[in-house]
Amino acid sequence: MPETKNSLNILIIGGVTFVVLIIISFLIFNYYFSIYEVTFGKVPEKVKIGDSVTISLTPINGAGTIVPFRTSPFEIKFIEGESIIKVVDDKSAEGEFVFKTTSPGNIKLLVTPKHALKPTMFEIIVEMQ
Repeated sequence: MPETKNSLNILIIGGVTFVVLIIISFLIFNYYFSIYEVTFGKVPEKVKIGDSVTISLTPINGAGTIVPFRTSPFEIKFIEGESIIKVVDDKSAEGEFVFKTTSPGNIKLLVTPKHALKPTMFEIIVEMQ
């Protein structure tokens, strides 16, 4: 009889430990590895001809920190000024887009992140040097 009680205690402790580990794994995945929002890096409002502009997105998790091992892809649509830029590096699938200005004018970009509800409009004025 004592062996049966001892093995029953081990089984109960093992079952409780398993359930606790499942709950902890679920919480870690949902709060640290899931993207809750995205933030944009600083995009200048005014630039000069020949300047490079980088648009980058950072995925943020439920704890308010950067999500490890994840990227935040986005789509970029030029509303105005596509003719006055030269694309330097298009890594929009990885969360970064770099372009260089070639002539004066206005640039309007509509950036739609995959992990956001609404797109964001950026307006950049390109001035003479």
